[in-house]
Amino acid sequence: MKEEGSDERKTLSQWKAEIISLYDSSRVRNINEGMLILGLSLLDPNIEVQLRSEDFLSDLIQEIEEQPVRSLLSSSGRIRWDKIFFSLGECSALTYR
Repeated sequence: MKEEGSDERKTLSQWKAEIISLYDSSRVRNINEGMLILGLSLLDPNIEVQLRSEDFLSDLIQEIEEQPVRSLLSSSGRIRWDKIFFSLGECSALTYR
């Protein structure tokens, strides 16, 4: 996968490190599949748009057992979360979880 606005490709290790950094290590010991996909959508606007268009992202957020989901995020993860959901005017209970 390429970084936004760059011709540079990220390695799997780089993606993994960036996803892990989105979550609060004191609250999250293991990142499950749903959290992995959410992390990718927080990191890559193209993935986020594609998952949102099919309502997959909203369904995914509801299925993550630990709620509210936003509370699992690190400060950088929360900034990305807020940028996506607040910029779209989606501050409902579902999207703010």
